[in-house]
Amino acid sequence: MKDTAALLRIINVPGRRLGKERIAVLVKDTETKSRSLWESIQALLVGEIRFASNDKAAENALASFVRTITTTRKKLASTEIINVGEVIDYIRENVNYDEYLRKKFGPEADERIANLEELKIFSVEVDLLTEENNLPDIGIVEAKEEEETALERFLGNIALMTDVRDAGKDKIASVSHYSQRAKVQITISTIHAAKGLKYFKLLTR
Repeated sequence: MKDTAALLRIINVPGRRLGKERIAVLVKDTETKSRSLWESIQALLVGEIRFASNDKAAENALASFVRTITTTRKKLASTEIINVGEVIDYIRENVNYDEYLRKKFGPEADERIANLEELKIFSVEVDLLTEENNLPDIGIVEAKEEEETALERFLGNIALMTDVRDAGKDKIASVSHYSQRAKVQITISTIHAAKGLKYFKLLTR
C-alpha cells in the first residue's frame, strides 16, 4: 500500500470521522518518519501516534477500514475471491457503500450504484478478452514467484490498454499535423503490451 494519493481518496469514504486535521496528522507522520500512509495508519492503531483529541469511534472506523483491505487481499491471495466483481461486492458490503451513496446522493444514488454494476461487467469482459489472447507458454519467460491476483491482473491490463490508447492518440495528433486526411495508423508495441487488446491485424517479428 504505497500509493498515498489513492489511499487519501478513500480513507474517509464512507465517512470515518477523519477531518482535514486528523488526516494532516497522518500525512505529517509519513513525512517525519519517512514511511507510507498505510504504515502511519497502522502506527495510529497500535498507539504509536495519536490524534489531538481521543476519539475511539474514529479509531475503530479506521481499524475496520484496515481490516477490510487486509482481508480482501488475503481472500484474493487464497483465491477465495477469484474475480474483480467479487472484490467490488465484498468491499461494498463491508463498508456499507451502497447505503453511504443513498444517504449522500438520494435519488441520484441509483445511477452511481448502476455504475458499479457496469464496472463489474467491464471487469468480466477484460478477463475474457485477456484469456482469449493469452500467449502460449514456450518456456522463455521465467515463472513468477507468486501468481497475480485477479485484481492485480485487471489493473495491469487496464494500464496496458490505457498506455496503448494514449500512444495511439499521440500518433494520430502527429500524423494530423502533416496531413488532415490521414486515417490509417500503425501502432508499434511489444507483444506483452499487445496482449489482451483487439487489433484487426497483428504483425510480429
